Amino acid sequence: MTEITVEAQGNHEYVVRIPVDDDVVESWFRITPDVMLQLGVGEGDEQRVVAETVDYISAHQALIDFPQTLELEDAIAAYPDFLRTVRKRLAG
Repeated sequence: MTEITVEAQGNHEYVVRIPVDDDVVESWFRITPDVMLQLGVGEGDEQRVVAETVDYISAHQALIDFPQTLELEDAIAAYPDFLRTVRKRLAG
């Protein structure tokens, strides 16, 4: 698996850097308390949620095609099994 970095930026925002070949894809993630509640985890797990989201989405699309910004609500809307799958990963 590709080594990603997840850095907290405050206000529930994270910047993710993913090395792809000779480039680095940068994507900004935003998490709302509502999403954390839906996933059944607390605020202290935000960074882990971001990492699991990257892992989940990378199984569905190429890393180079990652969006520049991603609100987790968009992932929930785009992938019907996102909540169930990520919730299960976080519990395991």
